[in-house]
Amino acid sequence: MSTKVSPFMGGLGLDARSKLTLLANATSTVGNGTTTGNVHVGGNIGIGTTNPGANKLSVNGNVNITGTLDCGSL
Repeated sequence: MSTKVSPFMGGLGLDARSKLTLLANATSTVGNGTTTGNVHVGGNIGIGTTNPGANKLSVNGNVNITGTLDCGSL
């Protein structure tokens, strides 16, 4: 695994062949971040909140969706 701390990027770089594993119930906070590809989350996501509770997705604030919203079998 290749890790580095770059003051220019201000973060931790991981080799593409590696993965970052956090302990159970750990909190990961990301400032202004961008991701490409798929994001897989095994728990709940809170946006604008650190406590999504039992909700799969909890958003504190406005939501803007461009494109199709698939609500599954509501």
